[in-house]
Amino acid sequence: LPIGEGTVWTDHGLLPVPAPATLRLLTDMPTCSGPPGVTGELVTPTGAALLKTLVATCAPDGKIKIAGRPPDFTIRKIGIGAGTKDFHNHPNVLRFWIGDSIVPKT
Repeated sequence: LPIGEGTVWTDHGLLPVPAPATLRLLTDMPTCSGPPGVTGELVTPTGAALLKTLVATCAPDGKIKIAGRPPDFTIRKIGIGAGTKDFHNHPNVLRFWIGDSIVPKT
């Protein structure tokens, strides 16, 4: 997850990125730097909470799988959402897939 950098305005005032709630939720999750030259919040507390809850419970071996090719599965639901921040070199869009694992036949 790209953690971002800089500061963000919140109801509590100006906070460092990642904000304290996001940082706590990202504990034990793989993170990386954001795209070069991009500042600000790249993972929100809501996004971190969703990932922390769903990824940890969906991983068959209990490990968090770093992005790459998706596993074999049957897609049941999709979600697409766009954020309000406009980045110059990439979209601010989240795609979310929910599905059932395909168990290989032995």
